[in-house]
Amino acid sequence: MQELHLLVILAIGGFGGLLNHLYIHDNRFLLPRLTGNDGEIGIALGFLADFILGAGAALATRYLILNGNNATVIAQAAIALIAGFGGGSFLAKNAVELEKERFKTVATLQMKTNAISLHAGDPKRISEMVARAEKASCIYELRKIQNEMRISVR
Repeated sequence: MQELHLLVILAIGGFGGLLNHLYIHDNRFLLPRLTGNDGEIGIALGFLADFILGAGAALATRYLILNGNNATVIAQAAIALIAGFGGGSFLAKNAVELEKERFKTVATLQMKTNAISLHAGDPKRISEMVARAEKASCIYELRKIQNEMRISVR
């Protein structure tokens, strides 16, 4: 059995991770950037995070699933690509669902505790935004709705 070189597996898996990144973020390529919150400085990796996840998933698949099997070079490449795409997709889907729940919880608490000044019709508008958030398919859409909510309650 001929084996693909380790760097080729990582590259193919990383490419799968990039495809996943474009799929999850509605064909947007998010660049790395510095972030900060309360004096802490961090780095949002953007597309690099999905590349790394894809490469790791491909590597794990190669050595956990294909190790010792008589897979052709093309089969190894295909599995690395699928693993790269699927590994990041699974994690990203869970992140979107978690963010939806967080958004709903924060909006509900703000309405119940009157943490935001509610004008006539505001509870209905907030309920509409929560309903839109439940249908959101990516974190980008959720952030957009959160910004609308902040603007509408000021």
